[in-house]
Amino acid sequence: LGHPIRLLVYKKLLAAGENGASVGSLQKSFQVTGSTFNHHLAHLVASGLVKQEREGKIIRCKAQPDMTDLNNFLLGYTGKSRSNAA
Repeated sequence: LGHPIRLLVYKKLLAAGENGASVGSLQKSFQVTGSTFNHHLAHLVASGLVKQEREGKIIRCKAQPDMTDLNNFLLGYTGKSRSNAA
């Protein structure tokens, strides 16, 4: 998460929930070239924060659920679960 774009991509995937988001829809949210976006996404995948799944021609990205404490911190949750969000 050492770059603002990576942090924003990860937060967007957290907000997307279990369904995640396609690479194409994520890339449209940022004003960077495709190669730059893919570079940042590759770092998130390599670090284990993001998992990618192929669905036909679409690559879907999902935030890893085993990062609960980090996810809650980034989303601003104060309790142990999302249901306790302030």
